[in-house]
Amino acid sequence: MSHNKSQVTDYYTAGKKVGFFALTATLVMTELNTSTLIGFSSLGYVYGFSAISLGLVFLLGLFFYAVTVAKKWKEFDAISVTQFFQYRYNKSFGIFAAICLWIAMLGFGANFIHSIAVCLEAVFPAYPKALITLIACAVMFVITINSGLKSIIQIDKVSFILSIILFVFLGIHFYEYHQSTNIVHIQDKLPFSFALSLTMLTCFTYILSPWYGQKIFSAKTPKVAFYAMLVTAILVSLFYLIAIAITASFAQQLSLKNPDFALATIITTKLPFVAGVGFYIVLFLIATTTIAALWNTMASVIFAHSSHVKTVRSNKLLVLSIAILSYLVAVFFIDHILDKMLLFNIPIASLAFSLLYGFYGKRKNLVGAVLSTIVGIVVAVTLYMVFDQQTFVFYWAFICMPLVFIVGFLPLIIKPNNRNHSVDKLNVQPL
Repeated sequence: MSHNKSQVTDYYTAGKKVGFFALTATLVMTELNTSTLIGFSSLGYVYGFSAISLGLVFLLGLFFYAVTVAKKWKEFDAISVTQFFQYRYNKSFGIFAAICLWIAMLGFGANFIHSIAVCLEAVFPAYPKALITLIACAVMFVITINSGLKSIIQIDKVSFILSIILFVFLGIHFYEYHQSTNIVHIQDKLPFSFALSLTMLTCFTYILSPWYGQKIFSAKTPKVAFYAMLVTAILVSLFYLIAIAITASFAQQLSLKNPDFALATIITTKLPFVAGVGFYIVLFLIATTTIAALWNTMASVIFAHSSHVKTVRSNKLLVLSIAILSYLVAVFFIDHILDKMLLFNIPIASLAFSLLYGFYGKRKNLVGAVLSTIVGIVVAVTLYMVFDQQTFVFYWAFICMPLVFIVGFLPLIIKPNNRNHSVDKLNVQPL
């Protein structure tokens, strides 16, 4: 049994021996996903070059991750980030946090699948979206299932190098186009408050992202985890800025009902054929490892909290079940990419207080952790249903998130004499 447990642990964490280059590559490719690429580039189509302010979202969000939790997650050194909530608070809250994060990941996975289908629809317009999505999911599953995270990281290293080449080419190509063309600037500007709100929310969601935590667990050392995340913050910001600039450059030349199709349309119609093919190859590699990593992480959450899924074979079947479920959600629920991305971030952001207090607080505060999470989910979902996207994001960042932290600290103020609960040693053995 212990041998099986070790094999499964390696399946999810690549033996926890991943070096700086491999970790940087897999972190960059984890964040460089088709969903965010399409969702954010669509804002370049709608708001022009004012959308470049969104570069702050990734630069500051990932920098915040590096500074606050990168080393601490590696020191915790588990299989799933959800184990921390069980360790720091209790088993029931650990399961509750696991459910919240699992639902969020299911939504993200479906969103990622939908986004790659949007791109492929531009290449295969005659085929049904459901069929394109099914084939894409099947290929992603087959090429990554054998060795788990090790397979994903190997593909990520190749994708990382190809992505650097591709985005350098795209940056140069569209810069030259921009210089030689009189571009009419769009009058509607993306409010800076929207970018600022997303940046704040990103700081509180990335630190909890189970797919990042799993990659950090795979690092050789806490120092490798820290520096890899810093480099990731810079590279990811540059990649997304290039994508936004591309759609902003051609915004006046396109007439699209759905802005999500902007980037794929530009790449298909404005690039040389060879470059376009290269783009779709890299895009599919990006999608493959992003989605497969998410499926792998979702399975690791169940493994960490279950006594029944303990062999590599059973975990592969678990990943297959998750892939099928993600496909169904993608086909029947996802419509507008950025909108659904925001929705599924709600349960992640709502756990922000319980995580940061869990790492840095010294006293027991289970009540604060529970109340802050529930308040965060209820208030954010209410705001999502009532307001338009930009207003919702602003209120979520500057009203809901401060409220989450206020509610979390209230039990400590009301009962100041709770016993200390040391968290100096965070190592935990896989469950």
